[in-house]
Amino acid sequence: MQSLNGSLGVVADSSHEELLSELAGQHAGLEWTAYPHKTQHELLEMISAGELDYAVVNSNEFNHARRYYPDTAVAFDPTDELDVAWAFSRQTDRSLYLAANQYPRQIAARW
Repeated sequence: MQSLNGSLGVVADSSHEELLSELAGQHAGLEWTAYPHKTQHELLEMISAGELDYAVVNSNEFNHARRYYPDTAVAFDPTDELDVAWAFSRQTDRSLYLAANQYPRQIAARW
């Protein structure tokens, strides 16, 4: 974050803007523009067009848009230290819940 030089964009009122607000308390001088009428895909388009230097977007959105904007790249992941939680509705069929509990073990076994 300290080496961030240039314009940073985020979709307004998104979880990404909330994340930036939290990070701003830890990184003095962190500034961004919140775009209320843009999608994450449009922010990546702005980067490709040279109208924006950085954008905070979901990794799946970036991976999808990468084929349209091959000149974009991941600069950093601001969520490296965030915890992830999954929530499930209480149903009699617990198969999804059980599969989700197995998933981290399966990933860990590959490493």
